[in-house]
Amino acid sequence: MRASEPRLWAVFHRIDITPSYPVSLLGYFNDRVSTGVADPLACRLAAFAAKPAIRGAKPAIRGAKPAIRGAQAAIRGAARRSPLFAARSPLSAARLLFVQIDTCLFDDAFAWTLRRALRARANGAWSEVLVFASHTHTAPALARLYETPRQDRYAADLVTRIAAAAGEAARALAAGPPVTPLQGPDARAGGLAHAAQGLRAVPVSLSVARGRAEGLSFNRRWLGRDGRAVTNPSRALRAQLAGPEGSVDPEVVVLLFREEGGAPRAMFVSAVNHTDTVGGQQLSADWPGQLEREVIRGLGVEVPVFFLPGAQGNINHFDPAAEGEQTGFAEAQRLGKAYAQVVLDSLSAARPLALDSRLPPLASRLDHVRLPGRRIPAAELDAARRLLRASGGEGVAGTLTASELAAGSPAVGRVLARELLRQSPSRRRSYRVPLQAVRLGGVLLCGIPGEPFVELGLALKGAAGTSGSCLVLPLGLAGGYYGYILPGDRLASGGYEALPMAGRLGGAAAAMIVEHFRRRALTAGRESGNIPWSSKLEDQVPTGLQEQ
Repeated sequence: MRASEPRLWAVFHRIDITPSYPVSLLGYFNDRVSTGVADPLACRLAAFAAKPAIRGAKPAIRGAKPAIRGAQAAIRGAARRSPLFAARSPLSAARLLFVQIDTCLFDDAFAWTLRRALRARANGAWSEVLVFASHTHTAPALARLYETPRQDRYAADLVTRIAAAAGEAARALAAGPPVTPLQGPDARAGGLAHAAQGLRAVPVSLSVARGRAEGLSFNRRWLGRDGRAVTNPSRALRAQLAGPEGSVDPEVVVLLFREEGGAPRAMFVSAVNHTDTVGGQQLSADWPGQLEREVIRGLGVEVPVFFLPGAQGNINHFDPAAEGEQTGFAEAQRLGKAYAQVVLDSLSAARPLALDSRLPPLASRLDHVRLPGRRIPAAELDAARRLLRASGGEGVAGTLTASELAAGSPAVGRVLARELLRQSPSRRRSYRVPLQAVRLGGVLLCGIPGEPFVELGLALKGAAGTSGSCLVLPLGLAGGYYGYILPGDRLASGGYEALPMAGRLGGAAAAMIVEHFRRRALTAGRESGNIPWSSKLEDQVPTGLQEQ
């Protein structure tokens, strides 16, 4: 391969996944059934393939000619059997698929079913798949949580649609010419609209831009004078508290993909803020949807904008100094526009990220790591039973969030009691948790299946050290859902996120996750020449991440 030849090829795809029928919306304690659409939901797919560097490989190729000739017949036979690879492709077998879904979260069963469908539909095209949620609280439930039932019909429809779109992307990577999306049953599955468009694989370059979104995010946990935390306290309650428990991470990182000639093709935006501004019963992508619209307007070109939720478990948009309403579609518009301005302003200083010819431009590692579970004390189970007996099975009315919990709502107490008893039989002392590291050039994404606290995200970012050899982006809501992931001291201070039903992992899990990415995905990458990583993590992990 000549030095001027591109090493990374990509197909970007966006499909509408807004249901045409009423669904239960996940995100609050009570069940909310959709009554309309504020703005559409989308699924965005980015399919990458690496073209390996072969400079200096001619002697090895000459020596390997007999084996190559022997393999050609098998390759031709496989091509005849697989419509995806019937055409010759200039790309290697290293293929990664990113799938970002406008949804609150998804359970392990959905993640497993989707990954299996993606591999089956694309006939094994993908080396690895990274699936993650935008965390909007106004989308159909892909898991059962609190009073909200899982929407099985929608989940099945969605798997079918995403698998079809991924198949189109795989055909585009293999064939090269524009691919017309499939027609027929997959074009409209279960009321999910399909926007037809041609797909094509293009060589892309990657640029990185960084900005800061000051004043848009706040630590939602406040400490009382007794050291106990309260999540989303009201203005009146905040006056009685000492102040926020911790810091925020205002950094916004932009990964801009351009094709030859410089035209933008797609954008990844990593930010640390909860995706919960709209509320109510209207389907909405929340502020990341508005972010995409504003970025498109600013660039003057239609591109998919993938929102990568960072370590936002204890971070949201509620400004304790602001007066007036901070929930509603107008708030989503305000926040999306503000983040878009940060993104657009940062692009003037974007720096191209060179793909080192000595390293593969794509790398992925998925490990299932044994992490300790969060214990449910027997006394809490007894208290939950007593509460429900005393309440006489009263129902739930109105919108119930962490703010109502902070205010001492009896209705929220009953919901939590029922959820505690529901989850208790399936709780384990430990879990095999999927942790996924994906590298694009010098950018490393750390996929975590839950809502990590900001302290965990800052520790991962800090682990790259001052060498600048690797830009680390924590990615929450990826590959499944294990609830809130708190450092041990944050778990001990209480608050909603520390409740037994709010997360499956114990206080030592946060430090173990950071240590895993350092030692397994990252140190191993350094030893093999794949993923550079700093070895000075011990000096950079905040106190809150030490095992308790």
